[in-house]
Amino acid sequence: MHNFKKLAAAAATLAVMVPVGIAQATHDTGKMGAPGQVCKPSHPKADAQKDALAAFKATDPAPTKEQVREFRADQREVYKGCIKGAADARSHEDTEEPTTEQQQAAQEDASEGGPGQACKELQRARRDQRKAFNRQDPKPTKAERQAFRQTQNAAYKECIKAAADARSDNDDEETTPTA
Repeated sequence: MHNFKKLAAAAATLAVMVPVGIAQATHDTGKMGAPGQVCKPSHPKADAQKDALAAFKATDPAPTKEQVREFRADQREVYKGCIKGAADARSHEDTEEPTTEQQQAAQEDASEGGPGQACKELQRARRDQRKAFNRQDPKPTKAERQAFRQTQNAAYKECIKAAADARSDNDDEETTPTA
């Protein structure tokens, strides 16, 4: 029993001690160093973790189902911890002081009051309406669902256009000198 705990602790420690070099994952897709890429070796379905589980199961005496569940739960917890740590580390990298040019560009492109923000409530309502529509009895056909979605999309596009027009009108008013 004590050996199982030692083996589980060793596997968890091994998974946590993923080299920092892996943090700079070089996968062709996605952002470099994304938490999922950084923690891929500690994922419960990764080859190293499968090997650790197989070694755990092969110990003598054989572990019980409950012990195997606990071992897998430990693997998941290690992976979740790795993801959280990588996400925190990445978010701290993103919070570096921006240059004055970046600050000016950010102020110009500020999304506060942007079309997406203005129509956020409509988007939430669309989601709730779509769920209710899809759950009704009898179930709507594929064509009915598609028509409903097209109607919703058209309404959202109109909201976005109206908010963008209103925003550009406000920008024009602010830049236009008054006599």
